[in-house]
Amino acid sequence: MRKMIGPQLLQMENLDPAVDGAWAEMNRQGLMDQFIRNPRDQDKVRRILRDHFLELSELFKFYSAGTQNLADAHQLEFSEFCAFARDVGVFGPGGFADHALLNVCFAEACEIPPQQVKGGHMELYQFLTSLIWLAQVAQQATAEASKAKKGALALIAGGGHERKKSMITRQGVAKHGFMSTAEMLRTFVDTRVALALKKQATQLIGIVTKECLNTDAVLARFYEHHDALLGVYMTYLPSKPPGKAEKMDLLEGYMTMAEFQVLIEDSTLLRSQGDDDELTLKEVRQAFAGAQTDIDLDSGDLAPKKAPKRKDAPKGNLSSAQLMSYAEFLEAVLRLAMLKWEADEHDADAVTEKCATAIDMILKHSHNNNEKRARRGTRAGLQRGASNFNRG
Repeated sequence: MRKMIGPQLLQMENLDPAVDGAWAEMNRQGLMDQFIRNPRDQDKVRRILRDHFLELSELFKFYSAGTQNLADAHQLEFSEFCAFARDVGVFGPGGFADHALLNVCFAEACEIPPQQVKGGHMELYQFLTSLIWLAQVAQQATAEASKAKKGALALIAGGGHERKKSMITRQGVAKHGFMSTAEMLRTFVDTRVALALKKQATQLIGIVTKECLNTDAVLARFYEHHDALLGVYMTYLPSKPPGKAEKMDLLEGYMTMAEFQVLIEDSTLLRSQGDDDELTLKEVRQAFAGAQTDIDLDSGDLAPKKAPKRKDAPKGNLSSAQLMSYAEFLEAVLRLAMLKWEADEHDADAVTEKCATAIDMILKHSHNNNEKRARRGTRAGLQRGASNFNRG
């Protein structure tokens, strides 16, 4: 069982290739070379990103599932980015950034014109770029910050997007000289990002979930119910994968967010007896996004999984980042169990019991329930149709 769900487990040997892949995307158009002129400083920044990659990835997944748009639970919209900026204290009361400045930050990180931010979407590597941007601007929170803000507003008013002219961050940082970008980023992560980690501590259960997923007790629960859980998983797919179930690639994504949501609704996990066992649809989206592996297993260099550009992706052509494999489904079940019965501490026996209870609820209310599936089919079809419309 451990071998079957291997990609879902914490594998530190994959961390360096994943960070290298993210950095390659960040600097694909030379953006990091313009943000950070000093090669040694670049190396230090990469090490900081590596040290915090798991936490930052989990943060990205958490905020990217913030809206009700099922098609984009794997990407960060501007409104979700603003929510993150508010939680780290740079936006809103007491923050140094306003809506216009965040607009430019989003545009710079995604390398798009500021006028396209409203309909834009941010990938993980672009989110990491935005952290560097914010870390640099955070050092200008007094007089320099106002100058940077004026530059941002002038850029938007001008209507153009010339990268060399719009690097207001670099221009401001160059005037300081006494602090490297790596030092700025470390300060930003240790102080401001730490605020978001603390605020959402009970929701950011990705790392502890993967640790619990690798325990013999939890694996035994999934092994015991493997056939039944696989049957549930396949029941909710729009069409069964080719070939026999026992030969199905359990690491290949087949299930969409809409189908996963219907499955969880059928399982009655969303029902609550009070505050102690509440589970929301937002948390269902977060579990779906959080269970997605951070690396592309089909890539030779283990680059981060990335959705196709919207203009290049035909309707119905979903990427691996938008589809859940059976292995990811099992991790999502454990995530939901820990979110439904949340706790400050994660005792191994308690986690195993939560996992077993969630499995029992799914099997009791979902497995081979063809009549219920038929009733749900129309609604699931409408949700998938809405998702396809949003993707277009």
